[in-house]
Amino acid sequence: MHRFMVNILIIFILANCSLYKKENVLLLDTITKYNKLYFSVNNGDWHMNTGNEEGLYSWCEAYILQSLINMYIATGDDDYLKRL
Repeated sequence: MHRFMVNILIIFILANCSLYKKENVLLLDTITKYNKLYFSVNNGDWHMNTGNEEGLYSWCEAYILQSLINMYIATGDDDYLKRL
């Protein structure tokens, strides 16, 4: 399930965030959708307090971190950097 959600986040970022400029109204909708997806897994904590027996850190966490960096680049909002 986590891997599926990570893939959805990556596709969402690549398809939406890099295409819109800050002043575009569609960016607000993109940010809202991203935050809803991000917080839908373990309330935004994703793999916190879990072991790496299933390889979640090595296979999933990098994509989550990259999505946060992409959101910071797209929006300039420091909140995404604080989640890293």
